[in-house]
Amino acid sequence: MPSLRDLELRHSFYYLRILQDADRTCRDGGEAALRGLAIVDAEWEHIQVGQRNAHRYLSRDKEAAKACSLYAGVGGTVRNIRQQARDRVAWLRAGLVAARRLGDEEAKGRHLSNLGTAYFDLDEIDKSLECHKARLKIARKLRDPKAEAYALGGLALVNAHQGHSREAVKKYKKAIELFRERGDWRGETNALLNLALALGELGDHADAILGLKRCVRVYRTRKDGFGQANALASLAGSLFSVGKFRAAVRASQAALVLQRALNDQRGEERSLSHLGMSQAAVGRYEDAMASFERALAICKNFENLFGQAALLNSIGVVFRAQGRLHEARKYYISALHISRKIRHRKLEGELLNNVGSVFLAAGEPARALPYYREALLLSRDVEDLGTQAAALSNLGAANLDLHMSRRGINYLRKAITVAIRTGDRITEADARFNWSVALSRLGERPRALAQARKSLRIYDRCGSKRAADVRQRITQWNQERLS
Repeated sequence: MPSLRDLELRHSFYYLRILQDADRTCRDGGEAALRGLAIVDAEWEHIQVGQRNAHRYLSRDKEAAKACSLYAGVGGTVRNIRQQARDRVAWLRAGLVAARRLGDEEAKGRHLSNLGTAYFDLDEIDKSLECHKARLKIARKLRDPKAEAYALGGLALVNAHQGHSREAVKKYKKAIELFRERGDWRGETNALLNLALALGELGDHADAILGLKRCVRVYRTRKDGFGQANALASLAGSLFSVGKFRAAVRASQAALVLQRALNDQRGEERSLSHLGMSQAAVGRYEDAMASFERALAICKNFENLFGQAALLNSIGVVFRAQGRLHEARKYYISALHISRKIRHRKLEGELLNNVGSVFLAAGEPARALPYYREALLLSRDVEDLGTQAAALSNLGAANLDLHMSRRGINYLRKAITVAIRTGDRITEADARFNWSVALSRLGERPRALAQARKSLRIYDRCGSKRAADVRQRITQWNQERLS
């Protein structure tokens, strides 16, 4: 008669095969992905028991160690969607122990790579970096170029998070080269997507958008719904950055259709965030708030601190646009605390800008200036041109309110230069309008009207709600000139 250990390990291997088959089915894409997810959903409780049984016998049984390592290594596509990051960490740590016991260096490297990603999702950046470095060391020891490419991609992700986007770009390009040489289209396309995001962080939105559109086409051709949705959500963020709000809404909505069909809540959170930002930009504040609140609930469920901070920031933006300055400041400060806790310097810079803008809107430009200056210094340090342009524009506006028009104009000119370089049309329009106000105060009404009209054309093209205010100011100046 089989022992309890034999029965439990037989159970472990049986459900391990189910997990493997379901993940393979998901990778086929299209309707197959839905079938694979349905299998995992139906058998998830048994799969979890199978992993626990393998873990129980790990220290005294090589077969159990083999099963434990395999549970950590297979089913990545479905587990990344269905499993909480902390549970992924637990499985991967057990798998790492098992791989070491078995002397399986390849498996050890894979587990370290996936563990690095799971720690990244939990905003435990130091642990993530340590895992990816160890993965790279093993890959080079084994002379495995494909494993090296995955390790470089993981390190680049951490670099980008820390604000070192140029270093991230170098690693992504090397990873793409290695993936392409090995014919790994999925690894290559994922690295290309992340490369595009890093280029966007450096202000190269045109190349970022081209790269993301290419990723969408590849994933669509391969019938990879997960990848296609991720690329569409990323594209929505880049389109928003250049003021193409309607196109960003369409990309977000297309991503949401795919993610909801797959019950991909992590992906849905990103798409809802981008959708809400574009809705807010065109004045659809109630819709934006609904999108943000749904996304925030998902972030809290998955313990995603970065996502929570970004969404608190976005909610603050809506409150500020509605004139609810006290509530806006409360949300910005909460987000700022989180951004500093997780050491996300780019987001910290954005939030410093936004806190300053609350004081500026409240008629306290002197209190706004320190926040803008800190945002400018930080954005230059991490090479974040978007935040740098916004900080320069805000410093210009604050100096204008303090009746230092010449200094304000100097900041605004610099803001326009940076905004044009990055394709950030909204920041450019903001700076041009503020410049027009400064010129008007200096008695240069014709030049003021010229800048205001340039600002209006940009706002109209982007569908921004701010166009109405500029149009009203132009009408007022024209009437004053005729009277």
